[in-house]
Amino acid sequence: MGKKKSKKTKVDLEEDEDTLSEPGSMGFGSVGDDDADDEEGPVETFGELVDDHLSSKKSAERIIAMKQIKSCLCSRPDLHTVLDKFGLTLVMNISRCVRNGKPEEALLGLQVAAVSALFFAEENVECIKDIAVLAIYMMKNSHSTVNEVVEAIRALAMCHIADPYLDLEDDTVPDLLKETWTGKYPPNVIAEALSAWTLCNTRPKASKTPLYENAQKILNMVKSTDSHDVCCAGLETLGLVYELSYEDSGKPPPGMGRVDIDEVLQDIVSDGNKTMSKALRKDKKELARWVMGSVSNTETPTERMTFKGKTLDFEGWPKSIQLTALRVILKTGLPAYIASNEPVRKFFEITHIVVQGKAMSKSEKRAMAKSSSERSKEKTIKDHKKSAASLQARYNAEDF
Repeated sequence: MGKKKSKKTKVDLEEDEDTLSEPGSMGFGSVGDDDADDEEGPVETFGELVDDHLSSKKSAERIIAMKQIKSCLCSRPDLHTVLDKFGLTLVMNISRCVRNGKPEEALLGLQVAAVSALFFAEENVECIKDIAVLAIYMMKNSHSTVNEVVEAIRALAMCHIADPYLDLEDDTVPDLLKETWTGKYPPNVIAEALSAWTLCNTRPKASKTPLYENAQKILNMVKSTDSHDVCCAGLETLGLVYELSYEDSGKPPPGMGRVDIDEVLQDIVSDGNKTMSKALRKDKKELARWVMGSVSNTETPTERMTFKGKTLDFEGWPKSIQLTALRVILKTGLPAYIASNEPVRKFFEITHIVVQGKAMSKSEKRAMAKSSSERSKEKTIKDHKKSAASLQARYNAEDF
């Protein structure tokens, strides 16, 4: 197995003592507050949102309540006791909003459901199952909009993170997701389902067989698609497949021709399609170069996060895929969840405490708001051009 050089990006998350997260301004207090009086505050405020406002007959009031609940849950991974008390009511009211409410309610409800699943892992498995059933209903409902199906897929993936052995009557979560990305759906639904399916296959102790068996099919999708989203989702999966195969056997995945995938990657890197925005072309080309490194067993993506002087490196495609998926759901709340949310920590196999709950600082919000922000800090345009030239020279010199 060749030596791996990792592209490292660093995110320094510095503390800003004067900045409170949004929930703090809504009466939820700050995380980790030792004042006994504040402990009742979050419960009462959250209870009012769930019991009163979320069950209101007015759509506008329900929408405001869901926005506040979502903001609170994303920034406060320590609210287990609150969810223990109001979790069942929350899921019941969210389900009603998703099934019967307006499109905006359905989207917000599915987003709240996705975050809520990360709280119910050990305390209330039935709530996870209820969320999964709701997500599957929206995925299969012919009246669901494309955006609703996408959010439902994300919620279902979070259910799998929270409980990998979720007991569904017919299929497993990965099987349902595969049915979607291999079916006749709009490109963004296919891309989201493929990303979620790949995420499920990155969990600890997951079988690698499904990835190997479907690698050629995914490569064909990347070759034939005109969709940027489908192409990027497929490239991430292929990078994962090659990395895992080299780790297992020191060889490329069985049945995957080196010439075939190299031609596809070279076409993407040299693509001058002006119909796509410069930012999208840049993201896709960078992704293709990272996959090139995995195909040649020389390079894997790495992200580094620094929490108040303590550093965590997330190395390889599995961690990169996991971070991307959770960042979409949690946005600025991702560092807090990595620090103190047990399902997320188990998923990333984090055994030590990084930092106990603190309100998100401005620098944390800026660093985590966009999936590309960390990578852009580390390399200048000149570095990217130099890296591309080096990769091109190496691949031109190889025998296919």
